[in-house]
Amino acid sequence: MIRYLAIIGLVAVFLSGCSPERKLAREYVRKHSGNGIMIVPLFELYKDNLSISYDTSFQFSTDQLDSIAWEQSCYIKLVSDSVFLTTFTNNLIDELSVSGYDVYVDESSDVFLSLPDPKWVVQVAQLQLDESHRIEDQMMYSIETGEPYSDGFRINQLNLSSWFDVSRANSGNKQVLFLDGFIQDDFKLKLDLDIMGGSMGMTGKRD
Repeated sequence: MIRYLAIIGLVAVFLSGCSPERKLAREYVRKHSGNGIMIVPLFELYKDNLSISYDTSFQFSTDQLDSIAWEQSCYIKLVSDSVFLTTFTNNLIDELSVSGYDVYVDESSDVFLSLPDPKWVVQVAQLQLDESHRIEDQMMYSIETGEPYSDGFRINQLNLSSWFDVSRANSGNKQVLFLDGFIQDDFKLKLDLDIMGGSMGMTGKRD
């Protein structure tokens, strides 16, 4: 349950912080200022596990590969599409509202269309959530001898790619905006010394 709640929290992480992309977005908003924004939400989340392993000597079907990717994933299989998309859209609405915009959803289109120009339509065109991992070497110490040695640890990563179609209402102009961000495991090693027993070892903590 804790891991599932952490997945929901990833949405806020992807949409928060003072990243260069966020600053660029604020600059875009300032240059294309208007009071009304219509949000057209997305109802489909694309997900993929890019770090699967399987016997390449056997010819798997596409459905079989999808099943392997699903079973081998750490996080993708725990993500509820509806919860993720709802949280993403709500965060988007909150951020635009904080920036001073009157935000509407497609159900309130009559009210939106009655607003004076300029007003904008932002369609969430596509969201892609990909899982991957890498092996990171860490220096360890043998509990028996105290001698150092190198060991590899799996560092999991989630990447969110977002596409937005932005257009000015009552105009044929449209721009496609893209944002890519990721979050990964924070893995730390701690040296454990047993002075009385004359031994030492290493323990790992994954956040």
